[in-house]
Amino acid sequence: MAKSGGNAVSAVKATEQYGADVLRLYVASMDYADDVRMSERGIKEMSEAYRKIRNTFRYLLGNLEDYAADHSSVAPETCTRSIAGRFLSSTG
Repeated sequence: MAKSGGNAVSAVKATEQYGADVLRLYVASMDYADDVRMSERGIKEMSEAYRKIRNTFRYLLGNLEDYAADHSSVAPETCTRSIAGRFLSSTG
């Protein structure tokens, strides 16, 4: 794609269509050491990934409504031992 060829993706149009957060995520995921090539397909794929991330966080935050730290928390030492124990027993 090249601006002179008339087939470049306009950042303004991409922002209007997909939103600024999607465009920010797309640009942040690019390798800035090389030339950054924007494509409609890449922005659309990032839009789908952003939607999945957003919905996952919305689901998680929705389940925190009745969370009480004093009732629901587990000591970090217990959690670490439990996870390590499960891992070691499943690999042996």
